[in-house]
Amino acid sequence: MYQIKFTYLGKPKGKERPRTVRKNGKVWSYTPKKTADYESKIRCKFLESPDFCTCPFETREYEGKLSVNIEAYFKIPESYSDSKKFLLQGKAYQKKPDCDNLVKSVLDSLNGVAYKDDAQVTDVCIKKRYNVGEEGLKVEILYYE
Repeated sequence: MYQIKFTYLGKPKGKERPRTVRKNGKVWSYTPKKTADYESKIRCKFLESPDFCTCPFETREYEGKLSVNIEAYFKIPESYSDSKKFLLQGKAYQKKPDCDNLVKSVLDSLNGVAYKDDAQVTDVCIKKRYNVGEEGLKVEILYYE
């Protein structure tokens, strides 16, 4: 088993719905620019991770099964009192974005880079938590032999 861990600092975002336009009698679907930019940043963080740089195999060619663990951290609003911030630290974040949209954005961003296709992912664990410090994602990918 091999694992690659990386961290993305910035507000975690869910995958937006594809947009559809009609042009010259044809229908076109595309990913919104904000989602495409976000996925590109996640992909870059994966490629910059030390674990990826020392990986003993070509990840984009990997065809085995995978597990992905995602921890999303959201900032506690500054307007909250210090005691409320203390109580919320590490507690579950029950607001948007939805867990399924967070997972979709991470898995889609790593398609063809961390693995051949996200259909190979057999197990996913996601946690959404409040954090006094920075917002971001911690992602761990486990490759099974």
